[in-house]
Amino acid sequence: MNKDILLDKSRSDDIFIIINNKSYSFIEFNALVSRFIKMIEDSNLKIQRLGINCNSKLNILVAVIACNRLNITPAIIPPKHKGLSNINYEKIASCDAIVNEFNCIIQLNGGELSESKSIENNIQCILFTSGSKGAPKAVELTFDNIFSSALNWNKALRFKTNSRYLNILPLYHIGGLVIFFRSIYCNFVSVVCDYNKHNILSEIIEKNIDYISVVPKMLYDFINRKELNIVAKNIDTIVIGGDGINKYHYDELVKNNVNAYVSYGMTETSSGISGYFINQIENFDPGFLGYAHNNVDITVANNNIV
Repeated sequence: MNKDILLDKSRSDDIFIIINNKSYSFIEFNALVSRFIKMIEDSNLKIQRLGINCNSKLNILVAVIACNRLNITPAIIPPKHKGLSNINYEKIASCDAIVNEFNCIIQLNGGELSESKSIENNIQCILFTSGSKGAPKAVELTFDNIFSSALNWNKALRFKTNSRYLNILPLYHIGGLVIFFRSIYCNFVSVVCDYNKHNILSEIIEKNIDYISVVPKMLYDFINRKELNIVAKNIDTIVIGGDGINKYHYDELVKNNVNAYVSYGMTETSSGISGYFINQIENFDPGFLGYAHNNVDITVANNNIV
């Protein structure tokens, strides 16, 4: 597997990604990556793990790819207003330095490299669990984790070349970040923007969106605004994850003839490991996790899913 497909396409002027209404070709995105790499190299800092503390989604994605090329492990830090403000994410992930919106790289730990528990070159990124049950955990996701997950999703949803996937989920969550990586490995365009229930429908229509991932709360917004039937007519598939749907969700999806895929997964599994299309089941079962993705085995041991 070639881990840097983006670099292979560095001379292509095809659109790679659209962020907040601005399109970036492979050439333009790779130029930003090269600029970030130079900034790190010019800093002369000792960095093994870099905390990415940025609000800009473009900066986050550029920094992740730049770190991958430098064999530096990137850890995406949740914003203070979204994460737990009293949590030292940099310490949890054993970061050696932290970057803030590209204008400042700060060395941590006195320049001493942290002892790594894993082979650094195999880790593509570090994300944090929500911390809803105990302190957040730093989850190390390898290239193989993410690549295999992307292939499994491609098998489940059958992405089409140059399809457009609207990514409105946070990039510091697995559900948002993996859409970016899937776009690289499965050759579709990701359209990245912040979620706003008042204009999301226009984004879908104006950007010719084929796929979109949502959490159940966003699905409620579509239903409450009576937009679900319009969404159904304008997209190929809506992916629902992050939490389970309920009978109300299910009935509305069926009534509006939405091609919806309900997924189950977590940060540790590079997002979804199983799922089902709404039209594959006749009756709603809140405990149904769907069908396991390719090369995934799911069992129950001591009342825990394994």
